[in-house]
Amino acid sequence: MKDQLHVVGIQTDLFWENPTKNIAAFEEKINSLPENTDLVVLPEMFTTGFTMNPKNIAEKIDGNTISWLQEIAVKKQLAITGSIVIQKKKNIITNLFLCILQAKLKRILKDTLLP
Repeated sequence: MKDQLHVVGIQTDLFWENPTKNIAAFEEKINSLPENTDLVVLPEMFTTGFTMNPKNIAEKIDGNTISWLQEIAVKKQLAITGSIVIQKKKNIITNLFLCILQAKLKRILKDTLLP
């Protein structure tokens, strides 16, 4: 068991409503982190920034962002967390997700319904 937990928060300018560019930018930053990083904390709505058009950017739970979080967790052997806009049935919500080393996904906050 480790004596210390190494946590890195990444705050950066976002490309508004552009998940592809945002994921690429975060992956570049994550790849430059020290190997002893245990947990990466990403900003709220890190793939899109805050938007008044949540229906246009909502992903399904098995979408690209969740797959990317799981891939990063395994590749870098760390935990990673951030919130994204999700389509859940007919609702659009934000959820905070945590992916741990084995790519297991945990939804750790209750749904926040968006208009």
